[in-house]
Amino acid sequence: MHKRIAKTALAVCLLFSCVTGAAAEEGKKPVPVFPVEQDFKWGLMDQNGKVLLSPRFDLIEDFFLYDDIARVRTGDKWGVVDRLGHLLLEPEYEDVRVEDEFVAARLQQKWGFLDKKGKWLFSPQFDAYDRYANLTLHKMVYTVKKNGKWGTFDPAASRIVIPPLYDEMDYDDVNDTFRVRKGTLWGAVTANGTMIVPAAYSSIEPFQDGVAAVEKNGKWGYINRQGKLVIPLQFQYGYGFANGSAIVKKNNRWGVIDKNGKVVIPFIYNNLVKLSFGLAATRIKDKWVVVQKGGQPISDTLFDDVRDEDGLVKVTAGGQAAYLLPQNNRYTVGPMFDEIKYSYASPIRKVRKGAFWGWMDNSGKVVVQPVYDAVNEPSEGLVAVNKDGKWGYCSLQGTVVIPLRYDEVRPVSKGRARINIDGKWGMIRADGSLLIPNDYDQLSEDDETGLFVVEKDGKTGVLDQHGKPIVPPVYDDVMISKELVKLTLGSKVGFYDVNSKTTTEPQFDGLLFTGYPDVLTFQKGDKWGAITVAGKVIIPPVYDEIAFDWRQEESRVARVRLQQKWGYVDTEGKEIAPPIYEEVGPFREGIGPVKQNGKWGYISGDGQLMTGLIFDEAEPFEDGLGKVRWNGHVTYVNRQGAIVYQPVDSVTTYRFTYEPFEMKYPAILSILPDLTENTDPAYQAARPRVQEIRDAYYTANGPFTRGFQIDSYSLAPETLLLEIYTMLGTLEPVPSDNVAGGETFVDALVNAGYVNREEMAKGISSQFVAHVLYNIFHEANPSKGLVKLADTKDPALLWAVEKGIPGFAKDSRNRLVTTGGSYASEYRDALTFCAQMFKFPQAHGEPRYYPYKIRDAADFQASDNLIHRQLLVNGIRYEIILRTRPELEQNPAFLAAREKAKEKLLQETEASYQRWLAAQRLQVAAR
Repeated sequence: MHKRIAKTALAVCLLFSCVTGAAAEEGKKPVPVFPVEQDFKWGLMDQNGKVLLSPRFDLIEDFFLYDDIARVRTGDKWGVVDRLGHLLLEPEYEDVRVEDEFVAARLQQKWGFLDKKGKWLFSPQFDAYDRYANLTLHKMVYTVKKNGKWGTFDPAASRIVIPPLYDEMDYDDVNDTFRVRKGTLWGAVTANGTMIVPAAYSSIEPFQDGVAAVEKNGKWGYINRQGKLVIPLQFQYGYGFANGSAIVKKNNRWGVIDKNGKVVIPFIYNNLVKLSFGLAATRIKDKWVVVQKGGQPISDTLFDDVRDEDGLVKVTAGGQAAYLLPQNNRYTVGPMFDEIKYSYASPIRKVRKGAFWGWMDNSGKVVVQPVYDAVNEPSEGLVAVNKDGKWGYCSLQGTVVIPLRYDEVRPVSKGRARINIDGKWGMIRADGSLLIPNDYDQLSEDDETGLFVVEKDGKTGVLDQHGKPIVPPVYDDVMISKELVKLTLGSKVGFYDVNSKTTTEPQFDGLLFTGYPDVLTFQKGDKWGAITVAGKVIIPPVYDEIAFDWRQEESRVARVRLQQKWGYVDTEGKEIAPPIYEEVGPFREGIGPVKQNGKWGYISGDGQLMTGLIFDEAEPFEDGLGKVRWNGHVTYVNRQGAIVYQPVDSVTTYRFTYEPFEMKYPAILSILPDLTENTDPAYQAARPRVQEIRDAYYTANGPFTRGFQIDSYSLAPETLLLEIYTMLGTLEPVPSDNVAGGETFVDALVNAGYVNREEMAKGISSQFVAHVLYNIFHEANPSKGLVKLADTKDPALLWAVEKGIPGFAKDSRNRLVTTGGSYASEYRDALTFCAQMFKFPQAHGEPRYYPYKIRDAADFQASDNLIHRQLLVNGIRYEIILRTRPELEQNPAFLAAREKAKEKLLQETEASYQRWLAAQRLQVAAR
């Protein structure tokens, strides 16, 4: 299956340094460049303060995003600049995308492509483009659309490979080919442009085993990769080939053919499922019959289940399982077992008879008869086995390699295995020789260092990689960090240095690793100091806090706090600056930012101020410069303490204008919940009780996701029902003590007849969403002229399609594909659409529309700063103004002008929204 890549660039405003990024040439450090600002516009300068690009852009993105080039924006137009300040593309394009091999730019809805030096490969002329990843060939394939037709292009060769002649192109990365459609007919072409077969078939499937199934005039046949019809069009349907055979249908019966078109299983079956080795299975009532070439059943047995299992065919009957095995050019049922267990990629398949276990190899040959009480999955070529309560290890061939004499064992790892005798743990090598004696109550390995943590008589110690004791088990706890081991005994802590093999016995009240291999911080009483791994105190314990900058090991300077004041001390114990400052930043490149009386400056390595305390903000030095905010501007200080760039604004007055929200469906759905509020009195009266339940549910389940680990909240049907319940508003909620499963609002929806509780067990799905919405809205919006979908007669799904609810559109073949196991968040647009467009059933009285209005100014502003996106100051977006001049939010005249503009914006947005809502409801009613 092809992999279509959706590439999303993270837009990062250059209020942060642009010195990171890929080097122009491999192995070289990238040339550092720095963002500069004047009159709310951004440009670039070099390390010496030379302006490379004058400030005239609203935004310059970070260079590290796109390998030494960056996107720039002026207004809503985009361009591209390189790290040397060369403007490769003026910001006059509606969109710019940086791909791995080229830059795509859109002008007047047409896409063009240029290389990363600014040379045009194709001027803007394409309606669209798309990208596909071929992971096998390690390449990208690009398609382009022109005048409604699709083709491909090669950016490296700067040429069109397949001319844009096709209405549709579907990439097959396995064969590096495209299925192409002209009108209603399909053909195939290779990715390098070689025609396989012109568009002459009603359907064409991907190539499998060198041939592809094709259909014309209702008949199916097969073509080879040269486009030749090698098996004539004669079948009602044909599946793809696998292992030299394919299932096909003829005269309303199913059979199997080989790649020559020869019938190997006759057309006598009502149904047929393809299996490995040219076998097939047909279902008769609730049983299966397996047939082989010629159509003969492999046995008289009727099977309860038949399936391919990674290279073998597994059958079950009467509670027993077996594999089908070859014998004299035929297949027979192999030995039957009560259970066969196979784990993916395992070299064995475990088998059980009665209470005893053995195993087969992956050809189905029985290697060890079921004689063991237990058999574990193999690790590093050894299988742990148990007999009469004792464990040992066998080879994959069944030979006992390590005798069965242990009470417990663990899998072999790195040529070793943990073993237990009489409750005591030790370790053996893969040849059975003893590595660690069975002396310990617990034994575990630190993966990073290979050291072993052991526990004996309630105390903990450490062994080296060879099993030799290096820390005796006399401590309450140990913690390993690279070459250091933290030792805890009672309330005191110490450490062991693996390299020097020295121990500093527990004597400290606290101990922290610094990131340096030779320095730790320690606590005595309530004061902190620093100590070397050799046990030498380098910073006495006189500070309330010590913070090392582990990113800059070469500086080896710590920030120290005494009471509420900060200073610097190096790892030799020298006090660079006494703790007299309100705040200090990381000490880098021999310079540190310090703050006093609300203003920042920099000190050098001798503790002397190298600048005045005049800056509103100051960042650590990087690439020879320190970034500061001064007089409302971002500028820089060099190593001599001089300001290298001094912008002077020519703008002193501020004129507010605004852009009303454009109500364009479906994009508007994403912000409607933040823009609008339900003003119905009954809803407003119920809102506090509904909010109480929502808050309790959030507390119990958590509404957020963390990284890529989607928590159960996002997957639960209750999540969707909570949103529906909140929208309904007028149900009578009674908050309960237990809302972890959403019982309160689910019960209310069930009792109101909106939700079938049994259906919830199926999980969140398109069907579930459609049924709930249908139950709510069907009476108020009876369905008319239902869309006839090819694969469903479900009235709820048909209704959802007919009404145009987002997520329920039919595809080009008039099908609605429904899935299960989706996220509740995928249906947010569907719920918003229904909330805005339909009449809600009320608690009492006839169904009617809920009234919605734009939120008031306070709520509106708090909703993700939506106002800020629309307000302009001197033609620049308000969000950019705030980012570059945050002090303006304290300016009364500025704030007064802003409030007047916001009020006008709200009024026009309200009118626009009501017009849009009325038009959308008319469209829904007309469907």
